[in-house]
Amino acid sequence: MISRPQLDTIGDRIETGTYTLHSRFRRTANYTAGSRLITLSRSSADRGPLTITLHTSRLPDCRKLIIEPGQITIDSQKIPVPGTSIYDSRLPPMGTFAQSSLDSCRQVLFRESPPGGMVHALKNDSHPESKSAVEQAVIQRLKAGYGLILAGRVIRGARALRGVGNGLTPSGDDMIAGFMWGLHAVAASSNIDVKRFCRRILKTVQGENPISNQAFIMAYNGWFPAGMKSLVTALAKGNKTATVHATRSMISRGALSGSDICAGFLAGIAFAGTPRSTV
Repeated sequence: MISRPQLDTIGDRIETGTYTLHSRFRRTANYTAGSRLITLSRSSADRGPLTITLHTSRLPDCRKLIIEPGQITIDSQKIPVPGTSIYDSRLPPMGTFAQSSLDSCRQVLFRESPPGGMVHALKNDSHPESKSAVEQAVIQRLKAGYGLILAGRVIRGARALRGVGNGLTPSGDDMIAGFMWGLHAVAASSNIDVKRFCRRILKTVQGENPISNQAFIMAYNGWFPAGMKSLVTALAKGNKTATVHATRSMISRGALSGSDICAGFLAGIAFAGTPRSTV
């Protein structure tokens, strides 16, 4: 007999309503209500603004979630939501990041990211002769989109990256979300109107992939999942050990998503700190 799941956290940006099953995986399941998507997870590492995490060894076989003030219903099981279980996706006040901390993050990212995706495309040790024509085309599109962003043509770069790559959330989409999170992380010390700028990016990249759209919406609003929040906090404190740990934790997220998000995150921070006239 499977024990009744216990609530760990519920995201602070989850709206009330009835959500139906969209997709299910070993550790997580996604549910939609109209254009909104939320995630149910059995891992506390997945805590985030649009995620419900449970203390359980196995996700319940649930086709419907009902979110109400003070409680959630998983099929017929009503679970109370105490205030202490609400995940806070806001960042605490941040100062500037030391370049040495950013370098530590980048070094781990480029050294330990798995093959494929944005980081692999940006490495100088790629061997085109060992890749298929399709893989080479993806790498070139990722490089081209990233290059546009570095050149200050962010909207064109985001348009070029949208949907590029494999998986539930393509590498290009993850990179774009990470870029917006990076802008928000340094918003207090940047002269960019981050909200307005991210709104332009969001309008450019939103499409038919609800899972990518979920990340875009979180990043646009500056709502930080736990993994990203830990990385930002470690960078702000200048703690190299914590930065390395948080970067490795992000790399472990999904097949490539975590490393692709980090690549975009670092690009966003770099962009915000460089005077630009073209977007």
